[in-house]
Amino acid sequence: MLPALTTTERAERGLSDLVAAARQASAANLSRAASVVGSRPMVENISTLMDPPASDRSEVEWISSVIAASGCDLLLDLHNVHANGLNFGFDPIDYLDRLDSKRIGAIHLAGGCWIDGAGDERRYLDDHLHDVPDPVYDLLVEVGARVRRPLTVILERDGRFPPMSDLLWQLDRARAALAQGRLRAERDGAATRMSNEA
Repeated sequence: MLPALTTTERAERGLSDLVAAARQASAANLSRAASVVGSRPMVENISTLMDPPASDRSEVEWISSVIAASGCDLLLDLHNVHANGLNFGFDPIDYLDRLDSKRIGAIHLAGGCWIDGAGDERRYLDDHLHDVPDPVYDLLVEVGARVRRPLTVILERDGRFPPMSDLLWQLDRARAALAQGRLRAERDGAATRMSNEA
C-alpha cells in the first residue's frame, strides 16, 4: 500500500502534471501548425514583467523542454533574455550556456526602457521603441561563439523610428558582434587543437 500524500505533496504532483500537460499541448499545437503551414515554426522566448507564480522550473528549462518536445528550433530574442535577467536576477550568459546551441535558428534584437511598478519596484520593459542596448550586442557575441550554423538576425522596431542611418548602424553593429563571436570560437578551436597536438 502506498503511503498517504500530504496536501503539499498532492499539490506538487498536480502542478508537475499540469506543466507536463502544458508542454505536451504546446508541442501538439506546434505540430498542428507545421502540418498546416508545411514547415515547423520557431519557438520564441518571451519577455515578461512577472515571474510566473507556482512555476516549478526556470524560463530556460521551460523553453528547452518545449523545443525538445516539439522538434522546433528557437527564435532566440536576446533582448527578452536581457530584460528577464534584469527583472528576475538571473545571469543571461548562464541562460545561453543552458540552451542547446544547435537548436538556435534565428535571433531577435530590440530595445526597451525602465518602468515604475508598485512602490519602489522597477521593471525593464521590452518595448521595441528604443535602440538595442550594449548588453544585447554582448549577448550576440556570445551566441556567435556558440552557434555554428547561419543565423538570421532581426532588428525589431515598432515605433519611435530613428533616422534610417541609425537603424543601418545598429544592423552593422549586429553583424560585427556576430562576426566577433564566430572569430572567438574559431580562435578557441584552433588553440584547443594546438594544445591537443602538443
